[in-house]
This record gives sequence, structure tokens and C-alpha cells, in this order.
Amino acid sequence: MFIVNKDETNFVNLNEIENIFIGNNSIKANMKSGKGMQLGAYNTIDDTKIAMNILLDKISTNSKIFIKMPNDKEIQAKILLKPIQKQTSLKGKKAKGYGGS
Repeated sequence: MFIVNKDETNFVNLNEIENIFIGNNSIKANMKSGKGMQLGAYNTIDDTKIAMNILLDKISTNSKIFIKMPNDKEIQAKILLKPIQKQTSLKGKKAKGYGGS
């Protein structure tokens, strides 16, 4: 299995990767040969974390030979699918609504 970098200018054999990690708004890989490479750069650390989760999902569920790094459109689609958290006070209570029936 191979991972294609975000820019689609390079690909690497997954068996030759020592580890994959997040660093400075990007996903990087250390190779068994001692070299390193950037797999993809993203706008924020949150986008980078989402990209890492997408990559892990693709690796674990894909039987394809080539896996592409998540692009910005995939990241934005994943953000839009996140449920909106209800706001609570610092004490953990629901925000009191004013007005009434």
C-alpha cells in the first residue's frame, strides 16, 4: 500500500514508514531509512488533526494500493459533519433561557 502526498507529487510505500506524526500544521513521516518527508500541510492544527483521523480511517478501511492524503475539501466536509456542542455555564449547568410562554 502506498500513501500519495497531498500535493500529489510524491508517494511512499507504507511498509517503509517508521512512524507518521503531526508537526507544525502538517503530517510528516519518518522513514526506516532515516529520512523524513512531509505528507501534507494544512491551515491549522485542528485541520491537521482531522486530516490525520481521515488518513487513519483510509488506511484501516481501504484495500486500494494508493491512498491519497486528505485535501482541504475533505477537511471542511468533516468539520461540517461535527455535531454542534450545547453551551453550558462554567458550573456545568444549562444556560438559563429567558422569556417564556
